[in-house]
Amino acid sequence: MNVKARTMTIQPIDALGPRPALPEPSDRAANVARDFEAAMLTPMMDALLPKAEGAVWGGEGGKLWRGLYAEALAKSVAEAGGVGIADAVAGAINAREGAQQ
Repeated sequence: MNVKARTMTIQPIDALGPRPALPEPSDRAANVARDFEAAMLTPMMDALLPKAEGAVWGGEGGKLWRGLYAEALAKSVAEAGGVGIADAVAGAINAREGAQQ
């Protein structure tokens, strides 16, 4: 029986090339704030969708799609400027980061 051993070359992670730059603190704050706003808007969007059982929203599949649709709507609203939650959160994050430096 002839068995060939396989070998693997392990390279240091630096060999993969330069790492992408992290976003600036204000950009990170804006991204976190926008995601937070979308999370806060999701239940509101869900409440706005029709409750009626039917071809689209009925059954277990309808419940799943309803939740996904509400999440997508909330994310779109937040990315389009939102309702002001993201601005307040980003301001608080930036103020806190500035105070810690």
